[in-house]
Amino acid sequence: MTFGCRLKILRQEKGLTQAQFGAFFNLAESTISLYETGKRTPHYDILKRFALFFNITIDFLLGHTDQRYPSSSIGEETGTYSLSNSNKPIKLPVVNNIFLNKNLVDYGYLTDYQEWISSNTVSNGHYFWLKVKDNRLSAEAILPGDLLLVREQSVLDSGDIGVIMLDDYDYHILRVYKSNNSIILQASNPTFPPVIMSGKECSKVKILGKALQVRRVFE
Repeated sequence: MTFGCRLKILRQEKGLTQAQFGAFFNLAESTISLYETGKRTPHYDILKRFALFFNITIDFLLGHTDQRYPSSSIGEETGTYSLSNSNKPIKLPVVNNIFLNKNLVDYGYLTDYQEWISSNTVSNGHYFWLKVKDNRLSAEAILPGDLLLVREQSVLDSGDIGVIMLDDYDYHILRVYKSNNSIILQASNPTFPPVIMSGKECSKVKILGKALQVRRVFE
């Protein structure tokens, strides 16, 4: 498959027009059209940004392979990864921010910064490190600047620590408790009151992933 065909398919999977997709990268609709028709090939830095956007490898984007995600350690920064349990050190990207852009989740990666982890601590799935921004879970020794290992998933068990996004388009790291027709988002720091959602309000809670491990970085 050619780069242009693959780019078009990936864009359509996101439900974006050429103009909407181009707007994420300050590129004109006509430029995206040239890419998709094979009349122009983007520079490497643009390819890298596209790969980050779609959470894929550059080789997959270029049509060189049908493997969307690497299977073990990664040399490229391509977003989150699908990992095999091969018990060797690998690197995962560090996310500094998460936000919604036209109803799509977008990740702000720390450029040229990755953190090591032993692959026997993860199984197949998409993982990343998330930098903690506040002290909502300070009573559980999760502090600003710490790194949380996050597995992307949209469902949590009651009591799990999750990465949550609400209608304010800001993400939070909180414990999630479920009871009948309600969801409670609970911080361990008493200065942050619980957020209680019930009924239709529960649809406002967007679960991005589950926190699996915390790591403190001493700079």
